[in-house]
Amino acid sequence: MTDVFDNWAPQTLVKPQASIAGYEKATVKYGRQATVPLVANQAIMLWLPKGATSKNVDWQYQAVKGGTKRQVQAPIKKGTTVGQVSPQIAGTTTRFLKTQPTYSLKTQKTDPKANVFVLIGIGVKEFFTDLF
Repeated sequence: MTDVFDNWAPQTLVKPQASIAGYEKATVKYGRQATVPLVANQAIMLWLPKGATSKNVDWQYQAVKGGTKRQVQAPIKKGTTVGQVSPQIAGTTTRFLKTQPTYSLKTQKTDPKANVFVLIGIGVKEFFTDLF
């Protein structure tokens, strides 16, 4: 037990409503904006070996909505869960845990559907892109 307290320390990796490096945004298809920012639904804390930093943490992403590329289709509401992330410490194992802790990535803003003229332009662009 003392080994844990001697060699490990709790660290806050992400503050509530803050973005996670590499998972800052999702692409919005048919929206007024090209992207929508993503934030963690809560603070993310993890016990790390002393001397380790958040750079030693690998994030595992699992899509809930929008697939692996994190693309959502407008209209999208603020607070929509796009995916889940699980922090893992590089070079260590968490097999002693029954379940891997997961945290939701949610949209930070609302993005309504684009107007009809923009949608027509997007459709024409997609048509010609698919031809080649």
